Amino acid sequence: MTTPNFRVFGSEASPTPPRILPMTRGTDPGNRKKRKPGPTLRQVYERHVRPGLVAKDRAGSTVRDIERALERWELYWSSPSDASSPPSEVATEQKGERIANPFPSAPPDSADVRPPRVPVQLRVRTIKRRHLEEFQIHLQTCKSQRGKPFAKSTINGELGSIRQILCAAESHALLKEGRPRIAKLSANAAAPKFYISREQMNQIWEACDHATWPRLPGMRSADWWRCALTLLWLYGFRTQELLAFQVGKEKLTWSGIHWIAETPNPAGQATNELGWLVYVPQKQKWAKPEPLYLPLTPHSRAAIEWLASAARAQCEGQLPPDRPLFPWSKAHKPLYAQWESIQKRAKVQTKLGEPYEFKHLRKSAATYLEAHWPGLGEAVVGWADRGNQASQPSHVMKVHYQVDEIVIVDKLATYPVPECFTSLLAKPTAQMRLFE
Repeated sequence: MTTPNFRVFGSEASPTPPRILPMTRGTDPGNRKKRKPGPTLRQVYERHVRPGLVAKDRAGSTVRDIERALERWELYWSSPSDASSPPSEVATEQKGERIANPFPSAPPDSADVRPPRVPVQLRVRTIKRRHLEEFQIHLQTCKSQRGKPFAKSTINGELGSIRQILCAAESHALLKEGRPRIAKLSANAAAPKFYISREQMNQIWEACDHATWPRLPGMRSADWWRCALTLLWLYGFRTQELLAFQVGKEKLTWSGIHWIAETPNPAGQATNELGWLVYVPQKQKWAKPEPLYLPLTPHSRAAIEWLASAARAQCEGQLPPDRPLFPWSKAHKPLYAQWESIQKRAKVQTKLGEPYEFKHLRKSAATYLEAHWPGLGEAVVGWADRGNQASQPSHVMKVHYQVDEIVIVDKLATYPVPECFTSLLAKPTAQMRLFE
């Protein structure tokens, strides 16, 4: 039996077998596709939030509030962590350390010195609830320029600005997951509703004689203050609507004073022999652009005539429409200092032993106007719907009574004011003829 021969192939004659390579495409760093980090909060604000604010003609103060909150957010996350501060209440990877993932820190040179974090802003897709919670805790340690801790409403407003930017990021699909949410601080308790009594206003009126600011030609400092107090008491202006000092705020100008009896309201039919005051409350301008048409009363007309006399004395007998009724400087420190000084001399204060604020004059106006006639305070101070007061009253107005311009004219004419206001009516006859 013949055994078949086996042929042995040598390496030099054998073909190269195929090589099976390991699948390293997913683990090879050189082949990884780098993911874009995504925009920061500021980039989202500049691209998607600010243009909308401008398009809606939102007040400059609203824009600045959002930008201020954004600046605080950026400053906090780019600043070094304070090792001496108490640990955050939120969950962290290391006890006593600020959240580690936003900014990597180099090892400290010594136990007592912590180098600043690399100032790289948090990307919106990496912001979690714990970041908002830590920022909220941080704001509770902050103080205002006057040295007072931030009110809970202020802190909620700061977080609300950040939330507005995150909402824009969510609507443009810039978030990896849903928008992080955080509960507001409990701020349900309203601030004390202090209002100034008529007797206290009489005392303040007398103390105005010692006012030394503002020093403007045409009137004494005392008379400037008395005219301002009259209008603040009667119409409940916000401070920035009458004595504006913030950037972007517009003072009441002479274009808003109408000396004729017929209402300037295009849809109105009322008449008032003393004239009208017209302005748009700035805080509500974006939502309620329609102006308020308010009838002048004997006392507000007298105060305005005092102001007109001073203006004409400085403008060669003219009354420029764009000139403010109160051309006071924007120095808010002497404004508040003088207001507190007047109250101190008058021996007037709240029950907490603190000076009244300008906002309490607005509360006083709302309180006394509403007590005089239900719904009058809402209509005069400016909370009622203004598009058509006669047929579209606000919800609160429906609860009480519908107030239209005819009722406003009638009720303001009989509205009782502090006795001191009568001194405005004793103007010299020569000056009175300037306005005939």
